[in-house]
Amino acid sequence: MMMDAGDSISAVSALVAAAAAVVGWWQAHSARRTVKASEEQVNVMRDQLALERTLRDDSIQAPF
Repeated sequence: MMMDAGDSISAVSALVAAAAAVVGWWQAHSARRTVKASEEQVNVMRDQLALERTLRDDSIQAPF
């Protein structure tokens, strides 16, 4: 069975659409991982800032 030009174009278009869907999914997955890593980094920085404030406040208090 021979494919005519229209069938070939449709098949190639379907393959391109499938590849675009895979690339789109991968980009979304990667973006989600990046957001999660950023949130974890913010939490670490928040904890570090809280510790630094505690240490600073402890050093400011009178020693008696």
